[in-house]
Amino acid sequence: MLKKSILVVTAGAVFIGMSSIGYAASFAGWDKMIMPPSTKQHVVNYRYPYVRIGAGVYDFNSSKIEIGTLNSTTAPLARIDNSKITPFYNLAVGYAFYNQNNSWVTRVFGHDNAVELQLDYFNVTQKQRKPNNFGNGLVWFIDGSGTMVPGGLGTPVRDLNFTAKRRYINGGLYYRGSWITSNPRIVFLPRTGLILTNLNEKYDYTVQYGTGVPGIFRTDRENYKVNTNYYGIAAGGRLGYKVKPRMLVFGDLEGQLLYARSKLDVYQNAFVEFVASNIFTRQINRTHSKLTYRAILAAGGQYKINDKITSPSVEAKIGLDRWGYDPKVVPPNHAGSGPVYLMGEQKLNYFANIGVTVPIG
Repeated sequence: MLKKSILVVTAGAVFIGMSSIGYAASFAGWDKMIMPPSTKQHVVNYRYPYVRIGAGVYDFNSSKIEIGTLNSTTAPLARIDNSKITPFYNLAVGYAFYNQNNSWVTRVFGHDNAVELQLDYFNVTQKQRKPNNFGNGLVWFIDGSGTMVPGGLGTPVRDLNFTAKRRYINGGLYYRGSWITSNPRIVFLPRTGLILTNLNEKYDYTVQYGTGVPGIFRTDRENYKVNTNYYGIAAGGRLGYKVKPRMLVFGDLEGQLLYARSKLDVYQNAFVEFVASNIFTRQINRTHSKLTYRAILAAGGQYKINDKITSPSVEAKIGLDRWGYDPKVVPPNHAGSGPVYLMGEQKLNYFANIGVTVPIG
């Protein structure tokens, strides 16, 4: 039977994935642990703000970008793997308080409550270059109108320059609680919240064909911008075990139900040499939306500096981040294929994080 006990407000933020739910979600946890008396508990009418600062690494397994086709097949001429381990940062500000009311809120969350606003961020840039000939292939117009080489004959390709930029900003407003089981060493910390996540991606690349032969495509420049917003709700909790009065090991689980909406903007500028030189430009704008999810699983430990309610605490954890929707750009790659479009992929990401929580006052 559950009874009143502790408040844990510990660092947490998930930099969001497995692959796709797309960090709408967020790194979750509590930053503060209040140990109840071992005998009858008296009401502690506390109220205090706190700040949590954290940093870590996030392995973002993003969708691959496939360029052109190899000869007359549908196999890609070049495949760019944009996955990369990147630093990420998180900040949270919260207000912890003892809720004396007897209502459905305290029946669900207990009397030790907190309201917390958290932000998570990473910004990563990746560059790749293939200076030599890397295959015979075709490059396609993004509107699906065909290849840039007359007759669709594969042509030697060289000088691929590729730049990928991804910026992730996750925001969550959480209501947290704290309960204890009949075993005083075991604690349960429920939470629920509202999520807003933005994933902004930019891809730029340039490829060149061999020179000196009329009818051969010379240079193709393409720019892709994908802006995705995730809106939704989150629910989860932390199950912890007190190894020592000030030391807790725990497991975190959070699920998010999200609405994802992506906007794709593509611009193409191609120089083609026929009898005379020609410059072709194409522009495509598309949107894609989907009801999706995100799931975050983590394990770690927390240590309080002292036994006071307002003690600073340190927390470290590792975890998995599953995104149900990660936008993937699909350009034309065969005769009769339509204009470039977006589709969703599931992704599994990994992260590690350490954070420090400091009560104010």
